[in-house]
Formats: sequence, structure tokens, C-alpha cells
Amino acid sequence: MKKRLSFDFLVLLAIVTAFFVLFKFQDLDYSFLDKLKTVDKNTLVQKVYTENVAYTDLDEEENGVFLKETYDKSLETEFGNCFYYEALKEEEKVVYKEIFCILKDMKNNVELSVTDSDFVEKIFKCVMNDHPEFYYVEGYTYTTYSKKDTITKLEFSGTYTKSKEECEALNEQIDRYVTECFLGMPTGLSDYGKVKYLYEYIIDRTEYDLMAKESQNICSVFLQGKSVCMGYARAMQYLLLKEDILCTIVNGTAEEGEEHAWNMVRLDGEYYHLDVTWGDASYTGENTGILGEGITNYSFFCVTTDEIEKTHTIGAFIPLPECTSRDNNYYIKEGYFFNAADKEKLSTVFNEAYESEKGYVEIKCENEAVYEEIFKYLIEDRHIFDYMQEGNDSVSYYDGKELLLLEIWLK
Repeated sequence: MKKRLSFDFLVLLAIVTAFFVLFKFQDLDYSFLDKLKTVDKNTLVQKVYTENVAYTDLDEEENGVFLKETYDKSLETEFGNCFYYEALKEEEKVVYKEIFCILKDMKNNVELSVTDSDFVEKIFKCVMNDHPEFYYVEGYTYTTYSKKDTITKLEFSGTYTKSKEECEALNEQIDRYVTECFLGMPTGLSDYGKVKYLYEYIIDRTEYDLMAKESQNICSVFLQGKSVCMGYARAMQYLLLKEDILCTIVNGTAEEGEEHAWNMVRLDGEYYHLDVTWGDASYTGENTGILGEGITNYSFFCVTTDEIEKTHTIGAFIPLPECTSRDNNYYIKEGYFFNAADKEKLSTVFNEAYESEKGYVEIKCENEAVYEEIFKYLIEDRHIFDYMQEGNDSVSYYDGKELLLLEIWLK
């Protein structure tokens, strides 16, 4: 009988203890939530919880358990064409994987393996610049816990603009756009050909519109057909990654200091800058003076760092490679590049433009001396009319001396 009483007493003691611990946990949790403060940061609407909370009496939580189960070597294949991931150190890649999995599964309040909030901000930007499929992520929040003035724990949550159910419906619409896009792609294209096809596909079906909905993600291009620079860049990235071509986002500013975004792609082992937005006449016609509504502009199709920096300012938070190759530049690939005032080649270019009914001629020059020689010969000395079909008494042209580019309209 005494043994029975002793056992009952121990059970009762365990229940009381458990109730006390649970009550204390809940009491601390609610008082903590009441004290939370938020502050907006940058353009990502990050809410930073800075209230220090002692949690000495709390048992270790299991929020991060799924991370250990999910982060295996199979993830490496997902990051094979992720520029920012490749640029990180090994310890940074661990946090990259953690944040990637959290955002992919739309998780909240997951403990990371680091406690430095500045470190988290950098890695979050890397993940977002590598993954255009996270169109439903607006930013992130984090909660820090400290013990004796030392941060001992940081929990991370994504800021999601849509529910999982909404994403499922949107993904079906996005897949339809992507399927139709790739069904129209000619077979046997080189990587350069694929980039050119997708570049033209997006431009032909998208209008630059500052009032576009979802303008900072792929939905604006794929579902609305209207977007701004970030939408163009993310859409191009999304499609190229489907073709296993490395493509990422470059953040910076345009000529007059306005925020701008474009792409960097890797072709045949070399990096190039690619600005889809500036290829769209609905943007370039208004902002850069290039003539010809409905005409695709290739001024920034696979260009070097020196060329892009003539009109763009790169604002990289991780060093970007110096782009020096011109092998996959549009003008070189298509035969519109001149390293001398070659009159026979000029004749060929004009004839091809008439035969293709393209409506305009593009001439890219090796240097300023070649540009000035061709410009003088065609424009100042009026030899351009030697290459025009009969009936043309006047001609329109774009003098892009800064870019060493001369564009001439045939109609």
C-alpha cells in the first residue's frame, strides 16, 4: 500500500510540474509578444523584432528540426545555376539552404544556425536574386532571443503575400505561359539562340507599365503582360533557368539615378550583362530616344561590363565578375559588327534588312574612329541613299555614338 501511495504521489508531482512549466512558458510567450516592436527596413518591408527576451526556463524548441531532415546533398543540384549561391563561402551556403527551404515551404518561426541579423539580410538577398519562383515572398521577419545580453537564438519567417492555395492556382497559370513559350522555341538552338528567342518572346508580349500589378515579380509578365524592370528581369531569369542557363539579377541604377534591375547570364563559360527592359520599345522609345515603336532593341544584349557601365551603375552587394567577352554579343553573332568602314558589308546588311522586312538596319562599331567614319560616309555625305530602295527621299536614324551604335529606319 505504501508503494502505491508513493507512485501516485510521484505521478501527481510530475503533472503539477508540467502544468507549472507550461504556464510559465505561455506567460512568458504572451508577455514577449506584447513587447515586440517593428521597424521597416529597405524596400523589403522587413520587420525586425529587437526586444531582448530571456528564456532560461524554456525547454529547447524543435522549430528547426525539419531543416536537418531536409538539407541534404540533393539540394546542391537545385543550386547548380545559382550565381549568388556559388559566390558564397561554405558557412554562408548553410544559411542559404536554410532560408531557401523556409521560403520554399512557406514556413514561419524557424530557428537558423546563425544569430547575426546583418548576415541573414545578406543571405536573404542572395536567395531572392537566385530564385524568381519565390514571387510570393515580399520580405522577411526575424525574432531574436538573448540571454544575459547575448543573442542566443534567431528565428526566421518569410513575409508571404499569398497563401499556398493561391500559389497553386497561380502556378498553373504560370506553367501555361511557360509551356506555350517553349512549344514555340525552334529545336536545336544554341544557348545564344535560346537567350535571343526568350528575350524577344518576353518583349513581344510585355508592355512597360509603371502601374502594373505584381510588377516586382514574374506574375506581372506571365499573367498580366505588363511590368517594370524587375518583372522583366525575373521573368527572363525564370525561363533561362528552365533551360539550365545560369541567369541572375543585377541591381543598380539607370542613367538618371533611378533604381533599375537587369540580368547577368553565363554562356559558354563567360558572363554577359543582359537588359530585357531596355530592349522593349515601350520603354526605350520613351526613355532613351530610340525610334521605332514595336522594334526590339539589342543595345544591351550580352554586353561587357564596360558597355553596360556607360548607362548603368552596378550596385552589387556581392562582387560580380568582370564581363569581358563579346563572343555572344548580338551584333557580332548576327553580323552587324563593323571594325572598319566596309562598304561591301554595308551593302549586305542593307539587303538583308530589306529581304527580311525587318524595317531597319543596325550597325555596331568597334571603336569611335570606325563609328565616325561610317557615320560621315552614310549620313553626312548622304551615301545612305545609295543603299536605300527607290522612293526614299528621307531617312530616320538613331545616333547612338556613346554606344557606338547606328540604327537606320528603312521606311
